[in-house]
Amino acid sequence: MEAAAEIAIGRLANPAVIPNRRMLTLAEEPFDAYRTYVAEYAIEQARLLYSENLRLSLERTWTNRANKAAGKAVSTTAGGGQRQLATVDGG
Repeated sequence: MEAAAEIAIGRLANPAVIPNRRMLTLAEEPFDAYRTYVAEYAIEQARLLYSENLRLSLERTWTNRANKAAGKAVSTTAGGGQRQLATVDGG
């Protein structure tokens, strides 16, 4: 009995178990419910894709990366949304 349990536990460690479980869950869910979920998810992703917050975050990230690569000061956002400058150490 213990050997059979060990074999079963070993099989659960297989990388295919999680994706298969997800597929089973989808199969158990009514298709209309899944379609509604995916539609809502897509709308939310589209809304966030064009949001001002994302644009500002990407701009800040790209600017900081460029500044860091050039050895310049990097801006960070402190509490309250105020910007501070931090010097990039060349080492």
